[in-house]
Amino acid sequence: VLSDAGGDAGMREPAERLWSLMSTYGGAPERTSLVTVPDVRHAPTVNAAVTEWFRRHLPSAA
Repeated sequence: VLSDAGGDAGMREPAERLWSLMSTYGGAPERTSLVTVPDVRHAPTVNAAVTEWFRRHLPSAA
């Protein structure tokens, strides 16, 4: 779950709740994470977080 640290609570708090629920009830808490970036418009930070998640949790095609 991606959250914007600079965004208003109306976006940040639902992201935190979603992450908490997914971690608790999703059956695989080690596969969830909450990534908070300074500004979601900061594409390199968002890209890095999403890419790292894919690397950790999706099987290699090779």
